[in-house]
Amino acid sequence: MNLTLLLKRVYRKRHKLEDVFTPSTSAKLTFVDRDDLEKQLTKALMIPGMQIIVYGHSGSGKTTITQNILAKRNTNYIVTNCILDTSIDEIILDAFDKFFV
Repeated sequence: MNLTLLLKRVYRKRHKLEDVFTPSTSAKLTFVDRDDLEKQLTKALMIPGMQIIVYGHSGSGKTTITQNILAKRNTNYIVTNCILDTSIDEIILDAFDKFFV
């Protein structure tokens, strides 16, 4: 989607501030499609047992694109957030804690 289409979608009607600026949640209204990346992630998700690590700069859209793809596929998922000091054991424990809730 190009910038013109995005702006038309955002400005065609009034929206709540929290629908446009989403610092603590995934963007839905202002989501910009990234076709090549979406195809790669979708292909990886189709492989049974595949574990995917999405990395990049803070605020670059990692969570948003992943959650949008999973929503399109109606797929259940577990989100585990990592920081620099997070160990693999902590990631696994966090994921399993969320899995059994």
